[in-house]
Amino acid sequence: MTLLLQLLAILRALHWSHWTLHWKVKGDPFYGDHLMYQRLYEAVVEEIDTLAEKIVGMYGSEAIHNLSVMADSHRFIAEHVRVVGGDEFACALSMEEHLQRALKTAYDELKASGELSLGMDDYLMATASAHETALYLLRQRRAKMASAKTAAYGDPYWMTAKYPGKDHKGNPFKKGDRVFYYPRTKTILTGPEAEQASRNFDAARFDEGY
Repeated sequence: MTLLLQLLAILRALHWSHWTLHWKVKGDPFYGDHLMYQRLYEAVVEEIDTLAEKIVGMYGSEAIHNLSVMADSHRFIAEHVRVVGGDEFACALSMEEHLQRALKTAYDELKASGELSLGMDDYLMATASAHETALYLLRQRRAKMASAKTAAYGDPYWMTAKYPGKDHKGNPFKKGDRVFYYPRTKTILTGPEAEQASRNFDAARFDEGY
């Protein structure tokens, strides 16, 4: 029962955290992030309701104490904020990763103890699958944020070509190919030359201490 109550607290924490970020996002792309967090927090509502009903069905209504669940949710959020600092996006990603570990632990221990019903098996699997999608969305957003930050400084970076074209030496590349891009000069490198340029840039950045 304890593992399921912990899961309930984590899900309620995620719901509140994603909902809060839905309100707080700003900058570019504001509207895309606004909708992404709305998608995430709305999806958790049914998961919370279903899990709470299953806990009551298995252990009785006395198993759920509102204040203790909310206190656990608060501690969960506070711990992730402490670890990642003030980066709320990183906190959301960290909490989603923690949920995956908690789901696996709950599944393994309930199965080992013989308490894993077919319905609970289905619920845990479906919830893990849904939050793999959440992780995918957050990780994709993080990658775009990193590229945008790098581009803002004018540093070269790897990118996926959206259209076919030619590099600065006239060598063709296809849509979807990985190319090394210099935003200040709009220069594109491909192949071994791009790999070497990337290594040279990484070495120079390491020497500069950042």
